[in-house]
Amino acid sequence: MNELGKILVTGAGGYIGQRLVGSLLQSAAQVVALVREPGALASIHSPELMIVTGDVTRPETLVKAAQSCSQIYHLASTVGLWRRDPAEFERVNVGGTVNVLRAAVAAGGRRVLICSSCGIFGPARDGRAIDENKPVDSQSWGPYEASKFRQVEVALGFRSRGLEIVTAYPTRVFGPGPDREANTLTKILRRIAAGKWTLIPGDGKAVGNYVFVDDVVRGLRLVMDGGTDGERYIIGGSNLRYTELFRLADRLGSGKAKFVKVPRLLVRAIAGAEQFRSRLLGTRPQLTAQAVQKYLSDWPVSIAKIERELGYRPSEIEAAIRATISAPGNGHA
Repeated sequence: MNELGKILVTGAGGYIGQRLVGSLLQSAAQVVALVREPGALASIHSPELMIVTGDVTRPETLVKAAQSCSQIYHLASTVGLWRRDPAEFERVNVGGTVNVLRAAVAAGGRRVLICSSCGIFGPARDGRAIDENKPVDSQSWGPYEASKFRQVEVALGFRSRGLEIVTAYPTRVFGPGPDREANTLTKILRRIAAGKWTLIPGDGKAVGNYVFVDDVVRGLRLVMDGGTDGERYIIGGSNLRYTELFRLADRLGSGKAKFVKVPRLLVRAIAGAEQFRSRLLGTRPQLTAQAVQKYLSDWPVSIAKIERELGYRPSEIEAAIRATISAPGNGHA
């Protein structure tokens, strides 16, 4: 049994949540997994796992989940670029966080990790890599990023109520897992590995930071176990241009992928047309102006803080991509 008592994971049925639950169980921890769908963790079997069906927007479902849990990994979140009702981001990501933290206080919880997003920092400025000291850039935010910033703001306020709060900021995550909106990058890498046509935004020189999902899990655990109360930690991997990332996936896959560079003006025009269609029909746009701004900008990241303070080391990028495209049960998109 874990010396600290039971550990609660919200969003346990999600892309990262499932792998975090598995990792904790391998360490002989007692895990309480909060899921919205009872079958979300059907593939995980352990006497140390208690599955609670609930929702962070329904406080009454959190009482049982938080009971006797000294640590809480709060991963539950509404993700993506768009929702028919934009208020859903605030309702789930901010309101849901408040509900979780109130349950933690009531249950005598000790420490909560908030999983935010590196997107709140905005793109790099003046060629400097993004780190934890960079002022946030609200000009680059969509409703998701705005809600993730507010989530951390309200969480830190609970330190005055006796909770230790640490915050983690994963970059662009990829790796084996179910096809979800949070796992879009993996679908792109599998398409490339399968030799399919792939569009490259702009000239392909924009830099992003790409992190393997199992590294995110390790990083979350390091932050929970050793992070300083009130501090924030970026969990990242390799800084690569689109052309570098995509050609690497092609080389490790079939070697037959075909790439088409889409000029910036055309990308913006497509986004405008998609948003017009979305407003007209009430359907999800495939691209938004905010997404265009994000993916045509440079987002190099420094992970020096989590490496220095917590001993974090990301996987080698080739090995991580190879594991992603060859994972059993994950056919090419």
